Amino acid sequence: MKCLDIVPQSNFKAAIKRNNPDVVISISDPQIKAPYILRLLTIPKLVLKFEDFLDADQVNAPTKDHVQQIIDFALQHKGKSFVVHCFAGQCRSSAAAIISEVATGRPVDAIMEDLTIRYVAIHPNSLMLKYAQEILGIDFMTDYFKFDPLWRHKRAIYFGYGTHGIYH
Repeated sequence: MKCLDIVPQSNFKAAIKRNNPDVVISISDPQIKAPYILRLLTIPKLVLKFEDFLDADQVNAPTKDHVQQIIDFALQHKGKSFVVHCFAGQCRSSAAAIISEVATGRPVDAIMEDLTIRYVAIHPNSLMLKYAQEILGIDFMTDYFKFDPLWRHKRAIYFGYGTHGIYH
């Protein structure tokens, strides 16, 4: 699968119109209604409900089953393009994009580098990546820790609480 866009829920409709994806991955909090456009789409979609927690013991945290569903969906739609969204378009959605592309054959470091270049404020959910590592037997976390300082720095500049570095 090829990720066309990672967006917040508020930009999901525009991303669908702009990118015309083959499939969609939608992730939202359990208490949040899915975007209306999702119900109108006739393309295949994976709809998941969990929160952006990093502790597996939290209620509504991502589970291994959620990640398995992402992997299965990606393999079922290998070669197709997709848009993925979560509430903020930063953590769960970027993790789902990485997992989807890696599951269908792209190297972990290549997709993490690509997303780091394309998006200012991503920070993939590490719990989701740990589950993907267990399921696929592919090392996600080495590259996660390699990119983590850069993601944190870029987010700090983007959200205005960083004042030095190479991104401003």
